Formats: sequence, C-alpha cells, structure tokens
Amino acid sequence: MWRFHRIALIICAASLLAACASSETRSIVSKSDLPTTGYRKIAVFVKDLNPAEPSIEHVAIPGSPIVLPILRNNQSASATEIEQKLISALGNAGIDARAGPSLFKGQKVSEQEKARIVQKDFDATLYVDIVVNGKTEKRVEGAHHNGQYIWWGFGDPDPIDDSIQSTFDLRPDGSVWEGVQTFQTKSELWDMASAKKVWEAETIATGGTLVLARKAVDDVLKKMRADGAI
Repeated sequence: MWRFHRIALIICAASLLAACASSETRSIVSKSDLPTTGYRKIAVFVKDLNPAEPSIEHVAIPGSPIVLPILRNNQSASATEIEQKLISALGNAGIDARAGPSLFKGQKVSEQEKARIVQKDFDATLYVDIVVNGKTEKRVEGAHHNGQYIWWGFGDPDPIDDSIQSTFDLRPDGSVWEGVQTFQTKSELWDMASAKKVWEAETIATGGTLVLARKAVDDVLKKMRADGAI
C-alpha cells in the first residue's frame, strides 16, 4: 500500500509542477536605435518552425472491450493562436498591432511588395519563430534505476512495473527522465525606417499545456516594455 501511495505522490507532484507554467525571456537590445517613445504601430509575423502532427491515442471505454482511437493535439497552441495572443496583448498595451499576413488580404504579392506595404504603414515588425511546441524530456532529480528497481532519492527502492515504464523514460545509464510540455520562441523586432534589427529575445516556457502560450506571450511583452521597445 505504501509503495502505491509513494508512486502516486511522485506522479501527482510531477503533475502539479507541470500545471504551474514558468517562463523566462532573455533579450539583446540596441538602445541607440530605439525611438525614445517606443514603437506604436507593429506588424506581427509568427512562424512555426517545427509543426507537430497530431498523434493517435487508443483509449479503452470503462466496462467495455471497445478501444477507440482518439486524435490528440501535441501542441500547446498553433502559430495563428500565438499571433492572435500577441496582437491582443500589444493592443492592451496601447500598440496598434496587426497580423502581417492579413495586410496582404490573401493576395499573392512579391516579397518586395510585402516589404513596401509593411514599411509604409508600420513603425516596426515583430517576427516570432516557434522553435519548440510540445514535450521535451527533463531528468528526474535524485532518481536512478538498475533495470529492475528504481530509487527516488528517498525511502526504499520500488520494483519497475508497467506503470513506471509508461510514465518515465528509464535510460540505459540508470537515469530517469519524464516528458515536460515546452514552448520556446525566438523573436526579432525590426525598425522599418532604418531596416535595422533593434531587439531580439529567446523565451522558454515550461509547465501546464493550457497556459504555456499565454505565459510566453506575457513574458515577451513584459521584456519588450522593460527594454523600451514599446
């Protein structure tokens, strides 16, 4: 009974940690190239560099021999959703922001024409690349195994059963890893008048799937404001 409760507590703790999203943004800013009042009109372009395909999970119906294939979305948010969140957050900060693709009204125009349209109507352009949008693996601190038993860093070891194998990644070197939802972006802000990159940042958010994108967007806006870009 104690073994069951101990594993349950470990899994529960991992779930609680996953539910609490954390985010960090590191930036480089060219202060001398920024306008003294910050940018007031920004075009936003978001690109997902590694779009993940949905996965199929087979789910058994309780009390029934039927097993149904369920399509699962492996991403916390799409590029379009991130774009919308950025525009909304910029708007709340008093910035006139618009989605870059919407400026061309669905028409096929040359790259030169796109640049002309953006430069004519905006002070700056924010480019955001989604680098990671799914699960990454993190080592479980204090835990190790020998293939038969697993030690959690406290108490007696537990025999490795199906529940442990399905929850954790037990590596040949004895280390224990688990999947962590991760959302990572790289952002660049370009001045339209000078055609210079004036600000760039990298944001890494980990934790609960539903709040990762919102947390990352808030962190980017907070850093832009602190750096004087808006």
